[in-house]
This record gives sequence, C-alpha cells and structure tokens, in this order.
Amino acid sequence: MSKSISNTLKYEIKKLDLVTKLGPIDITSLFQEINIFDSILNPCITGNILIIDANNLASKLSFDGSEVLIIHISKSEEFASFRKSFRVYKMTDRKNVSENSEGYILHFVSEEFLLSQQMKVRQCFKTTYSDVVTKMLFDYLGVTNNMIGVIEKSLGIRDIVIPNKTPFDAINLCSKRAVNSTRSPTFLFFENKIGYNFITTSKLISDNFVYELKYEPKNLSENLDTSSELFGITNFEIVSNYDVNKNITSGLYAGTFVGVDVRNRVIVRKKVNLDETSKINQKANRVSDVGIFTNKFGDRNIDMFDSKVVLFPSQLYGRNSQYVRTNYAESINSDDDTYQYVLQREASLRNLLQKRIRVVTPGNFDLSCGLNVNISIPYRGAKTGIDSEDLTMSGKYMIIASRQIIKYDRHETVLELATDSTNESQVYTSSDSQLQALEEYE
Repeated sequence: MSKSISNTLKYEIKKLDLVTKLGPIDITSLFQEINIFDSILNPCITGNILIIDANNLASKLSFDGSEVLIIHISKSEEFASFRKSFRVYKMTDRKNVSENSEGYILHFVSEEFLLSQQMKVRQCFKTTYSDVVTKMLFDYLGVTNNMIGVIEKSLGIRDIVIPNKTPFDAINLCSKRAVNSTRSPTFLFFENKIGYNFITTSKLISDNFVYELKYEPKNLSENLDTSSELFGITNFEIVSNYDVNKNITSGLYAGTFVGVDVRNRVIVRKKVNLDETSKINQKANRVSDVGIFTNKFGDRNIDMFDSKVVLFPSQLYGRNSQYVRTNYAESINSDDDTYQYVLQREASLRNLLQKRIRVVTPGNFDLSCGLNVNISIPYRGAKTGIDSEDLTMSGKYMIIASRQIIKYDRHETVLELATDSTNESQVYTSSDSQLQALEEYE
C-alpha cells in the first residue's frame, strides 16, 4: 500500500518545448494545464495549453502561428509515454493575471491538418478507396511509415474522381463510400497515438481489448496495488442509452434504398433492416443491444421499411443487363455500388454510438481513440462481489474519444466509450402485456 493512488496521477515531463523563430524555449515551468484530444470522428489530434507568462514571451517573440510545440511525457521510463510535435495555430484568452504576468491559451494541432487546408486535390483514380487514402497521406501530406496506424483494405476497384478537394476532404469522401471485405460501410479516418488510421468500426470493435477498467469503491479490495489503481475508474457517467426516434430516422431498425439506374432506365428497391446490417458488422459482446418491439398492428420495428427511404443513383441493375454486360462489362466492377453504403452506413454507426458512457481514470496515454477496453460496472447500490456485475453496462467498449488532462500536480484521462451489444444471455423482445397496456389505456 506504499504506492497510493496519488502515484498513478503523477507523470514525468521529458520535454515540453515551444520552438519559436528564435529557437526552442522550455515552458515546463510556465504551463498550468495541457489538454490533448483525439476522436474517431476527427482526422487529427488536437489540444491546448494554458500558459502563465511572467517574461512577456508572447510580445518579445511575436507569436504568429509559426510556433511548434514539442510534447514528450510519460508515466515511467517504459510505460504509457506520449511523444509528438504540433503546430500552434491560435492564441486565445490572453489577459493579465497580475501586474507582472499574463495568461493565454495556445491551441495546437497536427501539422498535417494545416497542410491539408492549404492544398487541393484534382485527380482521377482507378483503384481502391484505401489506396487513394494512402496516396493522400504519402504524396500530399508527407506522412511517413512510422506515422501510419492501420489502413484496412477496402473492397473493389473503383473509378474515383476527387473534384478540387483538400486531402482530408478527399479522404472523408473515401470513408463515406468504401466498404470492407464483409461489406461493412463504416470506414472512419482518424489519428490516435498509434498514427493515422483508415479502418471500419466493425474491425475496430472486433479487436481484443487493451485494458480492463473497473469501477469499484476504493479501499474495499484486499489486494489493492498501484496497477489496479491505474486501471480503476474514478468517475462514471452514462451519456446516452437509447433513443427510439433517432433509431427510426437513422434507419437502424429498417429502411428502403431506392436506386435510380439512369443508364438502364430502371428503379430498383432494396429493403434493409437490422438483421442485414448485423451480418456485415462485428459485435463487441454477446448479444445486440437494440430492442425489438411490436406495434399495435402486430408489425415489428425491424419490419417497418418506410422508417427511412433514401433515393440515390445506382448501377445495381447493370449486373443484370445483357446490354451492359456486352458493351460496358468493365463498369460493372468499377461503378460505385451506392446500395452498399448510403443506407447502411448511418444505420451501422448509429448502432454503435447510441450507447455511450464517459469515464475518468488515472492518466494513461495508452488509452487512445479506436482502441477497446473492457469495463466492469457493479449494480448500483450492490455490495462488491462476484455476482454484482451489471451485465447491461459491463463489457467491451470502443474508445471513441479521449482527453488527456495534464496539470502541474496530476494527470487524468477522460474517455468517451461506445458499444453495440451487451453480455446478457439473450435479446429480449416486447411482450403481449405491453400491447395490452397500450390498448387498455388508449
């Protein structure tokens, strides 16, 4: 017990330099707080640092956005370190703190974000979407191999036109249209501690968890040590659980794709529901967390295909057309198959993001977006014990966003987590008594 929980909040600054036009300045003694953010919904790592400046550095060095911030912080020599350079792009909240000092916040972001903002891509490709993403990173943004995390292969050779977009906008276009080998349309592009990633949430959620985090009263465990404290949850909050209305409008339960094939003058209708999207996406835990219920007419929510109807150009019929197969056979494989992603993408992402929790743990740079953790949550009000785990809330979650909060005396990590399933033994469906209650009290 000599290593108390306070040790897990400590950290070691290896380097914290602001590189100006006149050279590097060590700002270890000047900062009050550093926040580092990453998210599966943002392309780059961002952050801000609060400076209390008694040397008038901002005026003497004429800060103008050319500054580079170098951060190298670790928990120990071999564990959970963070080492990266950023471009400082904005100063805010500059004000006097006392007669002899001023405070201000410097906002920073990965260099590739600002570089992307300053160029446009005007190019046609005939390759996979994942290859286009790789070209954007290497050829346009100067990313090196050690800055790449995971690039998942997308399915099919496509005719891809990038019409005057920034590299990151071009990558975003690829993310929305690409499907993987199981036809999951949930590709996302983001930067985490590992590097830049182009990968489906389906693959992410199927990976093993990196740590097991437990939410339990302190001082009740007999063998409490530093390692268990480091992976303990100090605060727990349910952000969202479910929203039936949003599930309906997103097409999570069911929807209809209406494809307009102009070339063959055909309209094709395809019905998609939860059963189909579940086949193309991996689950985190044992059973789906989506409720299936029946309305007063006896129809299940996953059979209401008018919940969301999308109308989109499609070459779906071309595969069945003798004319196309004879004269434009190559187009059958290279045409974008909009049926695979226009409806299913939003429904699949909604399935993952509908159940979210936020937890606070002792600082750990290894907890970064895109990775999985296993969460153990006890029943509220229950005593700690073997059978006290709440299976509706516990299980494997994906880190969809993280915030590293580094103050002069402590380091904490705030995680936003999401999951699409639970570890319960079965999926419960609506009962006859619920329908009877609706009819009786109309």
